[in-house]
Amino acid sequence: MKAITLDSSSKTLTVGQTTQLTSTIVPSNATVKTVTWASNNPKIASVSSTGIVTAVAAGNAVITVTTRDGNKTATCNIVAVAVAPATPTWVSVGNATGTELTVNWKSVSGATGYKVYRSTSSSGTYSLIGSSTLTMYKDTGLSSSTTYYYKVSATNTGGESAQSSYNYRTTLAAIPTGLNIRSATSSSLTVSWNPISGAGGYRLYRSTSPNGTFSERQTIYAPTTTFIDTGLTAGTTYYYKVSFY
Repeated sequence: MKAITLDSSSKTLTVGQTTQLTSTIVPSNATVKTVTWASNNPKIASVSSTGIVTAVAAGNAVITVTTRDGNKTATCNIVAVAVAPATPTWVSVGNATGTELTVNWKSVSGATGYKVYRSTSSSGTYSLIGSSTLTMYKDTGLSSSTTYYYKVSATNTGGESAQSSYNYRTTLAAIPTGLNIRSATSSSLTVSWNPISGAGGYRLYRSTSPNGTFSERQTIYAPTTTFIDTGLTAGTTYYYKVSFY
């Protein structure tokens, strides 16, 4: 046997792609045509016993074919390149509270991470707010009663995908806290509560039963957080609730 050659001396593959290398033995009428295949870096590119090369990860590897008769060799340099993953789909927003929203999306093949972008309008500027190696992201510290819009991209060593279509959700209204009766007379009660940042005002509701119908008693403009409820009946128990706007 005089020599062995390959049909290509170098190839560039994307990660996950395969290619067939074909060897030619000279002379063509050689009695023993058995060959073996090997990769010097199988973590980058592997090769089968029949010369099928698979790009495993980004990097460089050399595939060598060796004849059994005479140990003649030929090589092919493989350049494996990673490509950016596909754009995430099925983006959803749920688990709303007054200050938190959870963004979920479908896993993308080949992605090693994801980036989450947020805007306060569907057509506004989407700013990067965080990243995740999972298929969910909890966004915290949000304002109550506010609609937030989200897009997600997928990443790997090959780059970043395009941003997904947006989805949105509105945070829940905050609940005023600290509601209490500060003082009482035979015909009045002074009701107070803690202020809520950004509130334009409050609505106070009253009932004579904890499970009864609460009727709006008064609208109170911020920053006031107290109300003296007058004209009450002595000896009667009154119940209050408060909301904000």
